[in-house]
Amino acid sequence: MEIKASSKYDWETIKKFNRFHVLSRARFFNVLILLMEIYMIFVFAFAAISQTFTTGLLPSFCLFLLWNAFIVFVYFGLPKIRYNKNKVIKNSENHFVFTENDVTETSGNGLHTGTSAVKYDAMWRVYETKGYIYLYINSNQSYIVDKSTVTGGTIEDLRMLLIAKIGAKKYKIKCKV
Repeated sequence: MEIKASSKYDWETIKKFNRFHVLSRARFFNVLILLMEIYMIFVFAFAAISQTFTTGLLPSFCLFLLWNAFIVFVYFGLPKIRYNKNKVIKNSENHFVFTENDVTETSGNGLHTGTSAVKYDAMWRVYETKGYIYLYINSNQSYIVDKSTVTGGTIEDLRMLLIAKIGAKKYKIKCKV
């Protein structure tokens, strides 16, 4: 069986991938940030209510605002900067062919074209979200497959093929299927 799919690495696709990548990899860190944010909000709310917002809390409040500005930059600004600087993947089209032995990927954007084949046992992890399947070769290299472009089979066929080849422990579904 041969299942084909494709994806276009445009801004929306890369933005969704970056947000997924950051939020899924640093789950403990994200929970810690959320708890710290909630704690700081309660501290500042209590200080404002009790009118004890003195010079002792002012540096903490400034640090809190600076930290939030950093989080907003990492979430919104940094992906855009990375996308605009990477001329190799910017607006490239990728075509995937899933066979029994490997995944063949052909990509190109006018500046760069190439074909690669990846064996299933070389895959580190696969994540499935509502619109995409992310094939991680290692913790920093991945392919993005748009689920709406799957031909030659269904999403369930592709899911079963990947689970059979890489194992159920490496296949993570991050949405309700």
